[in-house]
Amino acid sequence: MSWLRVCGKKLAELPPPADNIWPELRRQLEAAALVEAEDVPNIGVPFLRFHPTLSPMLWAQLDAAECQRLSAAHRQRYYALSGYLYHEDKSHPYQARAIAWRELPNLLYAVYGALDAGDTDAVEFAEKVNSFLGTIFGLKQEAERLSAKAQVAAGETGSRSWYLAQSNRGQQLYRAGRVVEAAQVFQAVLKQLGGSPSYERAITLTLLGRVLPCERTTGFGSPKRHRSDCRLRQAGTKRRCETPSQCGVDRLGRCPRGAG
Repeated sequence: MSWLRVCGKKLAELPPPADNIWPELRRQLEAAALVEAEDVPNIGVPFLRFHPTLSPMLWAQLDAAECQRLSAAHRQRYYALSGYLYHEDKSHPYQARAIAWRELPNLLYAVYGALDAGDTDAVEFAEKVNSFLGTIFGLKQEAERLSAKAQVAAGETGSRSWYLAQSNRGQQLYRAGRVVEAAQVFQAVLKQLGGSPSYERAITLTLLGRVLPCERTTGFGSPKRHRSDCRLRQAGTKRRCETPSQCGVDRLGRCPRGAG
């Protein structure tokens, strides 16, 4: 495609980026059919789709240091977006899900890149992306794959990343109808957390309280649920929820089919 090479040459000849360069650049890219704008209902700005040949063409012109810098910036940008969409889904679910669905390829590329790079926030990133993958979009296989990757990257047992990965694993098992295994995961997390009141322990008790009735052990499940409510108050109710493991307990809903 000679027109792609010509366009790439023109882009390479552009002056250093300035604050007002994007409007004209966008017009040129749209004229060359390298960018397509899609209007999304109830969202004030269009979603821009870039031609799949544009990125590798421009990427090849960068040196290794610049590629590394831009890769890290891309991961951080989409980590921030995952958190924004996760929190917005509570108050503006239609808009948040419309954006998440269109940005899903970028989110997945960034989160797997973060896990491979060992970013400190990679496991939390995976938690937020998985809240859309499995719970909302129903992409169970992709959610399980990402969850397994996050568990490998979780690091030392008892760490924050370990807790997030194990909590997500338990929820994935629950949604798959494997409630006995899910209960075992949550019980192992409780054992590792110890007996002192903490926010993580209270949330894990809440998740376990949701799973136990599905095992037909309601006589044990209700007291667990009550104790988790008490410990949430002890841990302090003003702490802001940051991950699906913390805020998404109500999303578990009823017992999954096949759970008994």
